[in-house]
Amino acid sequence: MKAGFIKKSDLNVPVFEAKLEKAKLLTDQDQGLVAKEKKVVSVDGINGEYILLGSMEEVSLSGNWPKKYGNNE
Repeated sequence: MKAGFIKKSDLNVPVFEAKLEKAKLLTDQDQGLVAKEKKVVSVDGINGEYILLGSMEEVSLSGNWPKKYGNNE
């Protein structure tokens, strides 16, 4: 997890980014399926090797999961 500040309209705004490797979350699963999950590029899936929340570059609470899993904004 990272935290810091970015400058927005002459204000220092606090930001954060939480990042979790899918492989760590899925350690008890079949490793072949974990490898497949890490390569997902889909509208219905969580793309890439990580689950992300927030951003260190912009003020955002969005993540990299599809809207069907919850509110992205």
